Amino acid sequence: MPTFIKTGYWERASKGLKGWLNLDNLVRDIASSVVSTDEIGAIKGANSPSPTNPFATMNDVGEGGGGVTDILYNNLVSAIDEGGLVEGSYYRITDFATVHWMTEVNLSEETFPYILDEGNRIIHTGANEPLIVIATSSNTISTEAWSATYPQDIIKYDWNPANWSSISAFVDSDDGVTPVTGFKGVIIRREDTLLANKVNFDYREITYRLWNIEQTAWDVATEYNAGSFVQYGTKIYYGLDTGTGMEPETTEGWESYWRLLLDLNDGTGGMNSYVSFSSSGLYNISIDNNIPIVDTSDFVDRTMFADDISSHNQFDECTFVPFTIFGTECSYNSFGTNCYGNTFGTNCSSNTFGTNCYGNTFGTNCSSNTFGTNCYGNTFGTGCYINSFGTRCSYNSFGTECYFNTFGTGCYINSFGTNCYGNTFGTNCSSNTFGTNCSSNTFGTGCSYNSFGTRCSYNSFGTRCYYNSFGTECSSNTFGTECYFNTFPNSSYKNELKDVHGKDYTLSTHFSTNASTLIHQMAGGNVYQTYIDVSGTPALAIVTDNIGVN
Repeated sequence: MPTFIKTGYWERASKGLKGWLNLDNLVRDIASSVVSTDEIGAIKGANSPSPTNPFATMNDVGEGGGGVTDILYNNLVSAIDEGGLVEGSYYRITDFATVHWMTEVNLSEETFPYILDEGNRIIHTGANEPLIVIATSSNTISTEAWSATYPQDIIKYDWNPANWSSISAFVDSDDGVTPVTGFKGVIIRREDTLLANKVNFDYREITYRLWNIEQTAWDVATEYNAGSFVQYGTKIYYGLDTGTGMEPETTEGWESYWRLLLDLNDGTGGMNSYVSFSSSGLYNISIDNNIPIVDTSDFVDRTMFADDISSHNQFDECTFVPFTIFGTECSYNSFGTNCYGNTFGTNCSSNTFGTNCYGNTFGTNCSSNTFGTNCYGNTFGTGCYINSFGTRCSYNSFGTECYFNTFGTGCYINSFGTNCYGNTFGTNCSSNTFGTNCSSNTFGTGCSYNSFGTRCSYNSFGTRCYYNSFGTECSSNTFGTECYFNTFPNSSYKNELKDVHGKDYTLSTHFSTNASTLIHQMAGGNVYQTYIDVSGTPALAIVTDNIGVN
């Protein structure tokens, strides 16, 4: 006989559920995930469900149609194997806890190896969380489950270890059969109906290990070689050449010696330095190597969310156990399929990721960034927002407060200093380097290996412009198609390379693939172009037209 419960004081929560509720039918509705949040509140016997208000209604119903039978996980497995369940009955798995091997991520190989302690695998056991399930036959249970610990959660649960042979976190990969010691089944989806976080694994208990990525501080007395790693403030740099005293960010020409790899600024004057999911370091394709871990004993273990207020984050189709970490107050982030290894500082919200986006690192206050398919290994300092990336945009590096930048398909290994904004890149733009305060530059298709000093703005490039070098404060220059190997001194501005005195120098026979070209305007208005002609002889072209005179 079905069990009925008087709603009484539940009427506010149930918004019109009058008189009596058929508990059996309501539970089955929940199992089908069609019941409303308010109805969930009604069955819990509370106006506002919360972890501190347990699932008392379900616990207290009598034997019979709405009764709950306590059972240990191993006994549940035996009952399933032997056909000993009673169809329509409720079973509380009293000893359920999420148990898993601790694993890490090798981004260079896209593998998930075990974390070892003196050669032994590490097992993480979460808190005990009894789950209530429904028998759908004598040897099957529904995937839907309910938790007294988190009554606001809609949970999907899989008891069968045989379904997890491909996930190293749960099954011994040596034989693909033996589950982790203490295995009690797997929560395959958890949705918090109050905070609207939807994740395809037990994000409340799955635990990651993160290693500290801080490097040795830059020192003026040290002779650095190519391949060196240093830290300057909150930023990690990679040595491109040998040099003594070449201080990052301050010394003229420092960009030739150092490449920015990562900004650890947490927005509060400190560092969000625990960002590596691998004990071997954080892989960066721009150097085809890992940023090393200085001290492998310096790590933290933590779950996905750093607080209990982050909301509306969705991993609807994401890889199971996606190795993603959020700082506090991170909301409205959405991830496509196979997204993993991403880290977020505080207050990172409304970022959207397509399929196969992994290994991206965000500082504090990074919001409303959009990523297409196959975007990975990008790093963002504090305050980077409303940047848009097409497909296959990877290993781009941004300093603090970079925003409103737009990238077409296949843009990679571009590096930006602080406060770079409003830059637009066409397809296949790569390996461009920008100093501080570079803004509103426009690049056509295939523009690569261009280098910009500080405060270079409002430059426009046509198709296939590459290997151009710009000093400080280069502004309002316009470049046509196929401009390359040009060098501009400091304080050059308002120059136009494509059309000088009616002659398109970008297509001139004077140019060769190894040419070195300099164009600038004198105070009197004359435009001078120096170049190396086809015979290798330096030459000078003088144009008398006043072009871009200040």
